[in-house]
Amino acid sequence: MFMLILDLTLIGMQWLIVRQPDQFIITLLILFIALVIYMTKLKYTEFENSGFVISIKKKHLLNGSGFVFPLLEFPSEIIKDCKLKSQVIYLQVLNSTNSKKKVQVFRISLAGFDPNEQKEILHQILNDKSKLY
Repeated sequence: MFMLILDLTLIGMQWLIVRQPDQFIITLLILFIALVIYMTKLKYTEFENSGFVISIKKKHLLNGSGFVFPLLEFPSEIIKDCKLKSQVIYLQVLNSTNSKKKVQVFRISLAGFDPNEQKEILHQILNDKSKLY
């Protein structure tokens, strides 16, 4: 972000020296609109593990401290298996309704996390699963 501001400042000074302020203002306006559009699309993923319940939420960057419903929230004891493949975590969750045990697979993208954080999330889920049994 700092480099973007520095580049814009240098470009602005160059145009002001050449004495073409109209092009400078138009370019800054276009860059500002592009930045606003980019900021409105930014979201981040929050992973929360209390030991008994796993909660995954997607929040908007500009959203304040308002309540956000979780994308996934379930007890650790119903996780059957968990795998990590190419920045996507696959959770196999037991869904028992009417004495039928079905396995549902949830795919959650962990693209915003670095590889060490992704492995730590997988380790946390598997570690909680092994504590319950």
